[in-house]
Amino acid sequence: MFAQLGLSCSDNFTSLSQYGPLPLGNLIDGEKPQGERWIAVAPFSQHAGKVYPLPKMLEVVRQLSQLPQVRIFMMGGGQEEISQLREFVQLNPATIKSVAEINHTFADEYGLLSRCDVMVTMDSANMHIASLVGLKCVSVWGATHPWCGFMGWRQPEELAVQVPLKCRPCSTFGNKPCATHDYRCLNSITPQMIVERVLHAIDNNK
Repeated sequence: MFAQLGLSCSDNFTSLSQYGPLPLGNLIDGEKPQGERWIAVAPFSQHAGKVYPLPKMLEVVRQLSQLPQVRIFMMGGGQEEISQLREFVQLNPATIKSVAEINHTFADEYGLLSRCDVMVTMDSANMHIASLVGLKCVSVWGATHPWCGFMGWRQPEELAVQVPLKCRPCSTFGNKPCATHDYRCLNSITPQMIVERVLHAIDNNK
């Protein structure tokens, strides 16, 4: 957009880590072991039209937690989200960790995400935070659409999980009530569709 306006701009930004190493803080003990795959999962968003149903997301995380040499970091904040994230941790406490339960800074979160292999996120701020550290996102789209202009910086569109429906996008921000009252845009997405996209992203990181 800036270039089309005739303004001088650069698109060479890749990650905050290009300006120096990002610390982990107290989110994890030590560096990432060789061979491990770290997956961040941010299951929330501000509006219902952008939130994948909790039971389905629980199944996504359950399947991912059974992969070999995998650690899953659940992202969120606020008491309601913290309570819901505990349901995820209970699926496999040895593999799944709630970052929301640990006192940390944004810098610590950036450090953790910079070491992850992929992030599962809604059309939310978390996708853009991941983009700041060059982390690929498997993004889930319901009422909104990447073409509305909110796709994360340099996020590959093939990792966007969505279903073609005549009614979507029904909202730019996902804040309008569902016209069919069933959020079929989100409920039509199966957990396996998301898991397959995560595996694709991890395989392409090798």
